[in-house]
Amino acid sequence: ARVYYTVLYLAPGDYHRIHTCADFTIRSYEHVAGELMPVAPWFARHVPSLFALNERIVINGEWSRGFLSMVPVGATNVGSIKLAFDEELTTNLKPDSWAFGRR
Repeated sequence: ARVYYTVLYLAPGDYHRIHTCADFTIRSYEHVAGELMPVAPWFARHVPSLFALNERIVINGEWSRGFLSMVPVGATNVGSIKLAFDEELTTNLKPDSWAFGRR
């Protein structure tokens, strides 16, 4: 099976709402606490695995062609990630209060 991916960089002045790229059913999601480093392309080129270090939410599901995953990643000045389907989820927590959990 082939895996395709796209990284969408949203500059500070950009629209910061992410809409699904396909009609899909969410099967699980997980908040992964982490850093909030800049994700600007110039910075990302110099920090290996930057997107794996920053705070993120991994959203997995199915669409008409199989598996689909979306991963919004927090960054400096935009660390809060909100999900329309889970208003209780809190991101951008201090390290001593990190809560890891699969939904």
